Amino acid sequence: MKELFQHAAITDGITVRVAVNFLPEQSQPDAGKW
Repeated sequence: MKELFQHAAITDGITVRVAVNFLPEQSQPDAGKW
């Protein structure tokens, strides 16, 4: 599971994992959105 998701956080024994997917067409760096 760790290989599929780059980031994880644990709160009260519950692990939440997320994968980042950069989409340049939805990126607006000047507006603080990546």
